[in-house]
Amino acid sequence: MSEAQPETFDLTSRYEGDDPKIKALWKEIYGVIDPEIGLPLVDLGLIYDVRFDEETKKAHVVMTLTSIGCPAGPYLQTEVYNACKRVEGVEEAQAEIVFSPPWNPREMASEEVQMMLGIF
Repeated sequence: MSEAQPETFDLTSRYEGDDPKIKALWKEIYGVIDPEIGLPLVDLGLIYDVRFDEETKKAHVVMTLTSIGCPAGPYLQTEVYNACKRVEGVEEAQAEIVFSPPWNPREMASEEVQMMLGIF
């Protein structure tokens, strides 16, 4: 389930480029919430990379899950795919799940999420 994206979403910690399509993709993906934890996948550090091929009009997202056996995996993959497809000009999307590097919230989650999860 996706939620409305905040107007002030700051993606500088995830993407430093200036491609408006990639920025729009990141912003839309930010609305994808982990149903078990209740926080955005982006803030959890589960989105590793977002690319867009202007020629093929295809978005490609590299993401991971909190664990290999995560029961929400197919749901989250579909939600990221759907988020990409909502961006104007995206005709196709792929949400690729990888497990290397393994997710580590101490290194990958935002400071706010670390505090919420009790990680210091």
